[in-house]
Amino acid sequence: MRIRPFLAALLTTALVGPTAAVISTAAPASAAESTRIVSGNSNTPWLYPGYRSQGKIPAVGETLSLSINVQTTGGSQIYDGSLQVQFKAAGSSSWKTVASSSTAYLYDSIKARQNGTYRAVYGGTSAYSSSSIEKAQKVQRKLSIQGISGKRAGFKGKVSPKGKVGVVVQKKAGKKWKGFRTLKTDKKGRFTVYLPAPRTGRFQWKITFKGNKKFAKTIVRGYTY
Repeated sequence: MRIRPFLAALLTTALVGPTAAVISTAAPASAAESTRIVSGNSNTPWLYPGYRSQGKIPAVGETLSLSINVQTTGGSQIYDGSLQVQFKAAGSSSWKTVASSSTAYLYDSIKARQNGTYRAVYGGTSAYSSSSIEKAQKVQRKLSIQGISGKRAGFKGKVSPKGKVGVVVQKKAGKKWKGFRTLKTDKKGRFTVYLPAPRTGRFQWKITFKGNKKFAKTIVRGYTY
C-alpha cells in the first residue's frame, strides 16, 4: 500500500484569554489506481472457444477457455483482489456466476450453454479500482447426423437440446443453392431427410437448422450419389 506523507494544518486563533486553539486535519487518502482486464495469453482473447466440432461456432457442451489477468493502466500485473466470470443469456437481464477466483488472475474452462454475453469482473482492493470486460458468444445446437444409404438416400440424426427446429434443405445448382424442401425436427429433436440421388455423378446438399434467440444456426453439407 502506498503511504503519502501529509502536512498538518496549524491554525492559531487569538481568544479572549491567553489560550491558543490548535486544529489539525489530515489530507484525504490517495485514490485507488485504475485497472483493466486483459487476456493472459497474447495469442487469444480472455474468453475463447476450444475444439469446435461443427465449424467456427462452438456447440452446446463444448469448451470455452478462460485466460484472465488484471493490470494497471500502466501495464503492471496485479495479484491481489478477486475475479468473477458471469453469464447473461440472450434475452435475459440477470447475470449468473459461472467461474471465480480469489486472486486477480484466472485460468479455467467452462461449457458453452447458449447465445449470450460473458463478463469478467475484478472486485478491486483499497489500492486498485474495480473493472470489468464483456464479450458476446454465439453457440449452436449440438448435432448428430449420419447418412442413409440404400434405395432411399438421405440423412438422419438429432439436435440437442431437443425441441422442434426448422430445417431448410437446399440443392446445389451450378454455383447457387436452390431451395428443395423444408421440414421440422420432432419434439425430441429427431429428423430424417430423404433425398434423390442421380444415376451418375452426385447431388450436393446444404441442410440448415434454423437459429433463434438462444442458438445460432447450424449448417451441414453433404451429397448423394
